[in-house]
Amino acid sequence: MLKYSGRTPHEGAICLTGRTLAFDTSTRAISVALLEGERVVAERRHSPESAGSSRLLAPTIQELLSSQSWQLSDLDRLVIPVGPGSFSGLRMGLVTAKILAYASGLTIAGLNTLQVIAFRGFELCGDSDAIRRQLQEPIIAVLDAQRGELFAQPFALDQAGLPQALAPREIIVAAELARHFPKGRFTGSGLRVFAKRTGVPRPNAIMAEGRAALPEELAHRATSVEVWDSTASAAGQLAARLGTALTPVDCWSLLPDYGRTSAAEEKAIHRSPAND
Repeated sequence: MLKYSGRTPHEGAICLTGRTLAFDTSTRAISVALLEGERVVAERRHSPESAGSSRLLAPTIQELLSSQSWQLSDLDRLVIPVGPGSFSGLRMGLVTAKILAYASGLTIAGLNTLQVIAFRGFELCGDSDAIRRQLQEPIIAVLDAQRGELFAQPFALDQAGLPQALAPREIIVAAELARHFPKGRFTGSGLRVFAKRTGVPRPNAIMAEGRAALPEELAHRATSVEVWDSTASAAGQLAARLGTALTPVDCWSLLPDYGRTSAAEEKAIHRSPAND
């Protein structure tokens, strides 16, 4: 059961208390976190370069639960970003969430991955002056959509200090990002598409250089590379702050939001007799 408290870390927000297991497989940077309310009790993150990171999800969940002597029966809910993102990553995460929910009877809170990324990009810290300043500047969260394209969505902070979408999600040509969004800051792992194009040879060099590895028109408008990735802890904290604005679902109702059809699906559509 979802438990509510009167504690509101930001005016107008409703905080969920209780114990949460959150995990994020929407990108290659897989992470798992345990939370009590907004407080992160424990977290494990695997870098995008981790070998066989998809196989680390179940063992990491078990390791984290064991580290706190928690059982599934001790949890109040599951939280997971449902997309957009990696097709294989989302499938793995949602199947895992469905299995855990089926076994435990827990409900699941599904989040927009781009909203989680925007939440990290705003770097909310409870500083009301910083929140007021950031209310004046939107942030555009971006994820790699493959084929030289990006998922992109602009967000602004509302009066409760929560990121709210200013426009629907789009799929845009990566090279058009700065021109498509002439105002605002950029954040998200989709920025690595540009970093790789600069000729930086190693992923860790991209991480080390951060903005310096981006093209000039993006570098001065990008957040720090440390907050580019969606994380389980950010997802859990965002879900807690969203409170009753989130509609929890059961294991039968949880669906992925891939954001687009896969290349294989598009080829199948083009081969369909209806297109002859």
